[in-house]
Amino acid sequence: VITCTANDKKYIGISVRPKERLNNHIRSLRLGEHVSTEMQNDFDKYGECCFTFAVIDRVDYEDRTSESKYIQRYETFNPAKGYNTDPSSKRWKKSSVKSAADRDRIATAYRRAKNG
Repeated sequence: VITCTANDKKYIGISVRPKERLNNHIRSLRLGEHVSTEMQNDFDKYGECCFTFAVIDRVDYEDRTSESKYIQRYETFNPAKGYNTDPSSKRWKKSSVKSAADRDRIATAYRRAKNG
């Protein structure tokens, strides 16, 4: 879980390499290119010092129900409480809907990574 201590908003995610995933989040936040506009705005407003990271459970990578369970438990799909955009982890499916701003941010980050 990534927590903004300034407002107690959280992000729940699953990863087989949590340190690498955290580093990816931090890198994109530092570059101003995070896919979550809300998390990026809070990072810019409160600073890196107000974000913490903790492993709250160890689960099998294929176990998407655990991720959904924690998203719903912490209500991180509620914009007042968190940064997750879907309570059921549908973000893993191609049908996941992102805002135009999020799509632009993702495209910009991809182009920068591709072009070095």
